[in-house]
Amino acid sequence: MLKNYLKIALRNLRAKRVYTALNIIGLSVGMASELLIFLFISYHLSTDRHHRKFARIYRVVTDLHLEDGSVEYYPEAPLPMAQAFRTDYSQIEQTAYLKMNRELTVSVQLPNKSEAARFLELNTTALVEGELFDILNYNWLAGNPKTALQEPNTAVITQSLAKKYFGSLDPIGRTINLNNVAEAKITGVLADPPKTTNTDIQLFISIATLSFRAK
Repeated sequence: MLKNYLKIALRNLRAKRVYTALNIIGLSVGMASELLIFLFISYHLSTDRHHRKFARIYRVVTDLHLEDGSVEYYPEAPLPMAQAFRTDYSQIEQTAYLKMNRELTVSVQLPNKSEAARFLELNTTALVEGELFDILNYNWLAGNPKTALQEPNTAVITQSLAKKYFGSLDPIGRTINLNNVAEAKITGVLADPPKTTNTDIQLFISIATLSFRAK
């Protein structure tokens, strides 16, 4: 019985080839679109879910109201706001300031090289407060998250950046130059964050290191 049904179906499909082709193409495009939408939504819903407190983490943004009535949003806030949250809003458990650098020139002098190597880092460096590591979860390979960024002129880098700057050498205690106006000692190394992170920071610089001109 089933064999007869299949024969009839195939006979009808052959008799109406254009109609059949349109249906198959439409079904294929529809299934592919659904799959792409599913992957797109799944990817964005997984952003920063590796942080244990992700459901309680919020980012303060700035609303810029333009003369034409439109509003632009920027993921940034004034530096004093972090301290204001700590002192004036008891319901906030933890606060940390983070300022992304659009670009930063990092110079590294290795002991076996006559000249320093220079690296232009774009949107992967930031000035941060050490409390950031109480809010966001990173896998520390070296250093202490409680003290790594307490002092000025200190920095924490990811494993891939440590390899990029220092090769096989131990980066802890080594110094990097920032924009040729300040230096920072490496006090911690982190495992590379997952690709689903919203802020791909590779170099964390102590917020106390504000004497250099980061762009």
